[in-house]
Amino acid sequence: MLREARRRIRRGARRTRGEVRVTVRFVMTMLLVAAALPCAAAAQGSAAPDTLPISIRLDTREADAALAILARRARGDSARAEDWERLFESEGYRRLRDREASMGRAFEDATMRAFLEADSMAVRSGALAETVARWRSVDVTDAARRAFAYLPAGTTIRATVYLVIKPRSNSFVFDLRGDPAIFLYVDPSIPPERLANTVAHELHHVGFARACQGAADTTLTEAQRGLRDWMGAFGEGVAVLAAAGGPLEPPDTTWTAADRDEWGRDLADLTPAMVRLEDFFIAIAEGAPAESDSIVARGMAFFGNRGLWYTVGYVMARAVERAFGRERLIASLCDMRDLVRAYQTAVRLRLRGSQWLAALPQWSDRLMDALGGTSHPRN
Repeated sequence: MLREARRRIRRGARRTRGEVRVTVRFVMTMLLVAAALPCAAAAQGSAAPDTLPISIRLDTREADAALAILARRARGDSARAEDWERLFESEGYRRLRDREASMGRAFEDATMRAFLEADSMAVRSGALAETVARWRSVDVTDAARRAFAYLPAGTTIRATVYLVIKPRSNSFVFDLRGDPAIFLYVDPSIPPERLANTVAHELHHVGFARACQGAADTTLTEAQRGLRDWMGAFGEGVAVLAAAGGPLEPPDTTWTAADRDEWGRDLADLTPAMVRLEDFFIAIAEGAPAESDSIVARGMAFFGNRGLWYTVGYVMARAVERAFGRERLIASLCDMRDLVRAYQTAVRLRLRGSQWLAALPQWSDRLMDALGGTSHPRN
């Protein structure tokens, strides 16, 4: 899934009610590292694993146009007007510009020109070209299967994946309810196994958005809607579980050292981590507007690179799957208040004698009451 885009839940207030209703329901994402697509031999094409309802189009035209400019720079030449036009008119570049605008960030052609004309970029041109060529041939069919294993039956995925060379080193998803896109920052340091892990994470995000785009529950109070939407960020943890391949597989073997360190620290401090999240949820339950600047800032701070939305979400998802089975976990995806309830049930009642469950912290009755809906067990 996927590393956090730092302000993914806002296109102003409108974005929170639109695309980011998915993002806050699955506030995805997040600054994710680069990945590749299955069987993509051409600059643009489609590939679909035989047994999966998936349609993925790979578009490398932005990266190809940037590489052509860098190749000229490496030879000591200047890019021609038609080279820049090819870049600026590429679909990936235009959609990248749209995405940055939706995040309230300026994205000027002049900025891209300065970036590509830097001497440091000319030096990197060979490594970047090799990376794009290598990513075209990576087969991540298994990654797609991992994503689908954690999605509701009947889910279909369609997406365009753009390989992009750009100033910001983030990767992300965009326009999940319109024309879903995955932007992957070309990074020569990313090994193939990390690519596959990231693709599985990203594809779970895309599939989740499609599976959970039904009508909103009009019976919820404003506070309950806020809790439901923000708890959707626990989807990051479900995507981590899917990308790992199951509850018995270590999720962090392909990650960077920094990500593993953050992950390990949060797991070691799981109880205070859940207390911090609970304080956040209680504030919403007691009337803090879920879309206010202060709540948004607090909620986004829990992303980090592999922050609390990932860690606590993963712990709950893994516990629910191990206690009740994967079907129960999948049934909770579209309203992750149900994930919190199922986790609480697992820790309090189900398999109470299990050592691994006994070591897990509980949510408070105060929070469980605030969720509304289905009742929850008491000690």
